[in-house]
Amino acid sequence: MNSKAAWLGLPYIWLALNATLVVIALYYVRLDAAFPETHMEGQASQSLVRDDKHI
Repeated sequence: MNSKAAWLGLPYIWLALNATLVVIALYYVRLDAAFPETHMEGQASQSLVRDDKHI
């Protein structure tokens, strides 16, 4: 009985995790759309990290 309950609960936990990830992703996308200058700063920092890796 306990194992069956655990297996039945797994898909709901998985769906809840995916839903939270989607909400967080949408939240960040909306922030980037509202403040494009912060998005550009993020890309600049990424390019600096890439240059450091190449060196």
